[in-house]
Amino acid sequence: SAYSLYKGYAEVSKDGKCGFVNTKGEVAVELEYDTVYDISEGLFLVVKDDKYGFVNDEGTEVIKPRYDMAYSFSCGFALVEKDEKYGYINKKGDMIIACDFDDAEGFEDDFAIVCKEDEYGLINKRGKFVIEPEYESMKYAGEGFYSVFKDGAWGVVNIKNKEILKLDYDKIGYVNFGLIPVNKGDDFAYFNKK
Repeated sequence: SAYSLYKGYAEVSKDGKCGFVNTKGEVAVELEYDTVYDISEGLFLVVKDDKYGFVNDEGTEVIKPRYDMAYSFSCGFALVEKDEKYGYINKKGDMIIACDFDDAEGFEDDFAIVCKEDEYGLINKRGKFVIEPEYESMKYAGEGFYSVFKDGAWGVVNIKNKEILKLDYDKIGYVNFGLIPVNKGDDFAYFNKK
């Protein structure tokens, strides 16, 4: 079977194994994986024997499948899970930020949301907290802002944890064109991020 083309590659499968071919029909990633995912930052995410790893567009296993879970590369890092903890690797497979987090998201705009002991915060690419874990939930809201949840309400902070909108809303939408959509009860409004 062959599937749709994505970034010059099409997923193919035969006898229950998957791989990728290029636009010339040449095998780029051998049909030896249980599952393959689209290419991101030059590497395909692959699954073999329930372990996740990465293969380059020449078919070389750059990072052998050894993680319980992995996600595509973003900002030069991939989020990986090992023994129910999350951390980050680089494109060589080096563990850059140890698997010390209870939950985590991939990097966006050079920062990542992480959770320790049921509290969410924000780290930089060195693994240092720029926002200490203090929120019950946290989501990237776009344009360098984060919606944060604590004590039953949502608000918005920047990467310095400066309050942009106080924790007073039922819902915060994604920032678009500098406007922050908010909802409180039956009321809906937009705030200018400035």
